[in-house]
Amino acid sequence: MPISRLLPAVVAVAVFSLSQYANAQTPLPQFYDANFQACLTEQVARNGWTSAEQVTVLSCPNRGIEMLGGVQQLMNLAELDLSNNVVRGTWNLNGLNQLGKLNLAGNCSIALDDL
Repeated sequence: MPISRLLPAVVAVAVFSLSQYANAQTPLPQFYDANFQACLTEQVARNGWTSAEQVTVLSCPNRGIEMLGGVQQLMNLAELDLSNNVVRGTWNLNGLNQLGKLNLAGNCSIALDDL
C-alpha cells in the first residue's frame, strides 16, 4: 500500500492521541499531613472537584496541620488559608504561580522557599 494512502490515517491517530493528553487532568494530590488531607477531602466532597486543576481556593484554618508537602501539586491554587495551625519548618511552594493570597497567621516558625 502506498504511503500516501496511509498518511491520513497516521495523522488522524496522532491528532487523537495528542488531544487525549491535552484534556488529561491531574489527579487530586495526597498530602503528607493527615489533617491537611482530611481538609482537602472534605472540600473535594463539598465542591465536587475531580482534579487538581479545579482547586483554586483551599481553606484549612485550625486543623492541626504541621506539614505542607504535596500542596505544590495544586497548580491553580489562588488562595490558601492555613491560619492557626502548627505549620513549622521550611516548605517549597514553587509551582504555585497563581497563589495570590496566603494566610499563615498563628503558626510556628515557618520559612518558605521559592515563594
